[in-house]
Amino acid sequence: MSLAIALSQTCLGINDKGEAALDDLMKLYDDGILWVDPMQTHLGVQHVEAFYRNVLRRSHGFKLSIVSIAEDKDVAHIAWRLHWTPRLGLAQTVDGASFLRVKDDKIIFQQNYFDLLTSGLSALPFGNAVFQTLVKPVIG
Repeated sequence: MSLAIALSQTCLGINDKGEAALDDLMKLYDDGILWVDPMQTHLGVQHVEAFYRNVLRRSHGFKLSIVSIAEDKDVAHIAWRLHWTPRLGLAQTVDGASFLRVKDDKIIFQQNYFDLLTSGLSALPFGNAVFQTLVKPVIG
């Protein structure tokens, strides 16, 4: 089984098991993983694990769906959709993608891409409609 598929299946396990699935997830990462997303950067598997634990503890709804996987040798791209509800906040849906670099069957680099603005606005009543109204004159 490819590492990208193993990662996807392990992440989906978090939907059912929550924090209990994190041990399996962390086994897929190299100890020196560089993990980057639009809000933060983590260096080292212990920091990535702490980040995931924090997210899960501050959520009361978390569901990750894998949309597609493409991989070749030591790189992979995963498109995903996350539905989550923070303990203090509104439910949100975030569409994103992750780029992975693999060495010796471990993930050594992960770059996540997602749109913070529209995912945040999607949680607000009429948020997307207001955003589209403001942007339409600019983009035509």
